[in-house]
Amino acid sequence: MQDFTFTLNPFSHTLTKGITVTCDDPTFGITMGNDELNNRAYVADVKRNSSAANMFSSLKATLRKINGGYITNVNGMPVFTKEDAISALRQLHDERVENMTIELALERKMSSQALWKAVAEYNIFQPDAPSLGEHQHGLTVADVRSIAAVRFLDIDFSESRVPT
Repeated sequence: MQDFTFTLNPFSHTLTKGITVTCDDPTFGITMGNDELNNRAYVADVKRNSSAANMFSSLKATLRKINGGYITNVNGMPVFTKEDAISALRQLHDERVENMTIELALERKMSSQALWKAVAEYNIFQPDAPSLGEHQHGLTVADVRSIAAVRFLDIDFSESRVPT
């Protein structure tokens, strides 16, 4: 019997690749896009004669392997959006690192047709979901107590022990 495991990464397979810095591009030659459905950064292109172009044997091989892959981690820093990824890469550029790592989830960017199908399916499962402008997030004291009680099983978070 296998143990049930989970990770903070929503992707089933990731690839961590080292990059030796050989250019002065602040993003090391990686052009990024922002996935419309998941708001995740992905590799849209790799510039010729850049540091990222040398991740594999050739630029063509690099593009074939990583183009469309989501960027999940840059040198140990988790990234989500395009802005996160650009900021992490520019920070490394400013620090003048000679080597770095990048973790990619090799799930391809959806075609326009597949994207609209996914959005339609998402709306099927949440037909009454409020739009972002209508909903106000909120936590009650009872919610915080419940969360704390689940996280710390050996501590009593009842109202008599921890008053508001």
